[in-house]
Amino acid sequence: MEHALRSVSVEEGADPREAVLVAFGGAGGLHASRLARRLGMSTVLIPPLSGVFSALGLMLAPPRADRARTVMLPWGDQALDSSIYAIRTETSNAFTETFGVAATNLTVTVDVRYYGQSHELEVAGGSWDDIRSRFEAMHLQRFGFDRPAEPIEAVNVRAAASGLAPLSWSDLPSVQSDLVPEHRDGVWQRDTLPAGFETAGPCVVVENNSAVLLDTDDQLRVLADGTLEITNG
Repeated sequence: MEHALRSVSVEEGADPREAVLVAFGGAGGLHASRLARRLGMSTVLIPPLSGVFSALGLMLAPPRADRARTVMLPWGDQALDSSIYAIRTETSNAFTETFGVAATNLTVTVDVRYYGQSHELEVAGGSWDDIRSRFEAMHLQRFGFDRPAEPIEAVNVRAAASGLAPLSWSDLPSVQSDLVPEHRDGVWQRDTLPAGFETAGPCVVVENNSAVLLDTDDQLRVLADGTLEITNG
């Protein structure tokens, strides 16, 4: 199993021995150390609230509504303005209906290509002149050339409305420095471990939503933000 995992990673250009394993999920910490050893990795990081890390990610992510519409408009067609207005309105209304508040940010982009091309580049919306200028600058950067004399066309218009995330990193509890580590029979309570605390395996670190297993020769250190760093020989 470990040989197959390592072979796939190396074939894709990534050697796991040069990486750090980040473990999360309620049982992630129970398997992280042994998996890291099998992959030749020397360090494991287990972030705070690792047992509910996916839910935390959702709370830290800003709410968003997206819409897209195919228009196929040639250079200079005035219908582009009405298409942009329509998708802005549709996206803003969709955000409000879904989340009950108005969006704090709304962006519009246009998929553009030279007439007859099979691929597009996404640039910020605006007037035809602005769109062409942005498209040709990106085309030159991406492909090394542009064609100012050739007509362009707008294939799709897109809009994204977003708001404020329910949580920010600053809302998360910090690690107190005056904590007194608590343990019993080789089981440590994670919420009592201060930054800078160190211990060695074998032992277990538990909290309400996850558990971490340290094998023999594993070294544990609590980082400044409460992340558990596990290193092995």
